[in-house]
Amino acid sequence: MSKKLNVATFSLTIATGISLALALTTTFSWFSSRLITQEFPFTTARLASIVTLEKGVDFDCDGYLDIDQTSKKEMFENEIKIQDPNNAQKLLPAMKLENLLPSQVHTYRLTVINNGTVDSKIVIQFASSTQTDLKLLNLLVARPIYIDENNQVLRGTDTYLGSMQKDAEIENLYTAEFLNDSKYGSIVLPKDYTLVEIDGEPREYFFQIEMLTYEQVKTYQPDMTYEQYMAYAAQGIDYAGTIYLSVLLEAEDLGVAQEPTN
Repeated sequence: MSKKLNVATFSLTIATGISLALALTTTFSWFSSRLITQEFPFTTARLASIVTLEKGVDFDCDGYLDIDQTSKKEMFENEIKIQDPNNAQKLLPAMKLENLLPSQVHTYRLTVINNGTVDSKIVIQFASSTQTDLKLLNLLVARPIYIDENNQVLRGTDTYLGSMQKDAEIENLYTAEFLNDSKYGSIVLPKDYTLVEIDGEPREYFFQIEMLTYEQVKTYQPDMTYEQYMAYAAQGIDYAGTIYLSVLLEAEDLGVAQEPTN
């Protein structure tokens, strides 16, 4: 009787082992088949932009640009071309901020062409080689503006540049996002004014940078002394200042990006 039990037990063990091996083989085959042969569609995004940054000609720095008497159009100077066809750089060519004086307003124009594969937003960069120079940002505000057909400057909401967040990867780089719809307040804008679409069409944007007086700065920095204010202001007045202004595009939603079709 015991021999029969031993044979039966041995046979059952062999059968169980074979079944388990077959089950594991089948399971592995299913997983490996999914990993090797299953197609997983994915989407990539390319942010390729051409941005022309120009500083306006404004003799008295009141924010109202001088008009060319021949063309009857606003005048600009200090043009730079910021081109990043592969979105490979984070520090792009930049324009120096210089000759800043308290209460003066400096006006800039951006002409943006989005040749990428995703709709994007504009991000303004402020950078310097030293943290000391960047303290000048504590005296500056930036605002979006809209110049209407009568050359009237309609101003949006101020963004205090001293409150910007430092870039997590690059030292002495700060970014500001003040060219958005909410900053324009009650200004009536064309539809999708702040969206840089992937249609390859140029979009124009205007903004201003103003150096605050000491009394104005105290509303943002109540603990700043007059001596500190003057020390920071000297950097902006000095023509050798090292604050740089640049622009780049960032994707609003990478999930909607699509490769271009030929």
